Amino acid sequence: MAKKNSSITAHEANTHKIGVKWKQCAHCDFKAKTNSDITVHKAHKHNLGVKWYECTHCDYKAKTNRCITVHKADKHDVGVQWKQCPHCHHKAKQSSNLSCHIKSMHTSK
Repeated sequence: MAKKNSSITAHEANTHKIGVKWKQCAHCDFKAKTNSDITVHKAHKHNLGVKWYECTHCDYKAKTNRCITVHKADKHDVGVQWKQCPHCHHKAKQSSNLSCHIKSMHTSK
């Protein structure tokens, strides 16, 4: 039960696909309920309307700034906060890699 008709309309559209005015991608058969979903689709599938972020250290480009940050850390050691093993001199860029190191090197089997 809903208090507003708009809540019922939204429920029917989202859950049952009733009353949806589908938006069509001009480049393929993809359909979406909103223009913003079409915009995201075009960016990811057709590289249209993408603001490309460029690495300042190489020719790598990405669709998100977060991907550039991860790339710089992985490939160029920029912005890395190294995790130090408490048992030896080993360091890792990611906590998960340090955990694997500790389990494999410092845990008795």
